[in-house]
Amino acid sequence: MNAAEAAVLRDNIAPVDVGRVAGAVLVDQPMEEGEEKGKHIIYLLGPQISTEKENVKAIERVYRKEIKITERNVEHKQYLLGLGLPEILANYISFAVDEDYRGGGALYSEPFYSMAVKNIKKYSGYKPISFE
Repeated sequence: MNAAEAAVLRDNIAPVDVGRVAGAVLVDQPMEEGEEKGKHIIYLLGPQISTEKENVKAIERVYRKEIKITERNVEHKQYLLGLGLPEILANYISFAVDEDYRGGGALYSEPFYSMAVKNIKKYSGYKPISFE
């Protein structure tokens, strides 16, 4: 992990939460009153926002091993391209370390964030799992 990635915010949604919601929707597509059957988007986000650095520290506590965070002097996109990633993927990933995304941008703003977290319980029937 480099220093730019360390500042990126993550919601750390658990794969099991995504699976439960997906399974529930596949079996019986839930709908709001007055809503038509068909395609609709269900937004899901994990219940705990933290930086990559905070996530690394939590992992270090569990595994009792240090994970080194380094500073890179090259532009993030160029680094990803150097790893052999296709340009479209490098563009997408480097967007994640953009200043707007570091601050959460629209993804973690209210009321969107709370609604996306509540959707896990609403559609799966289970409380969302936190990272720690």
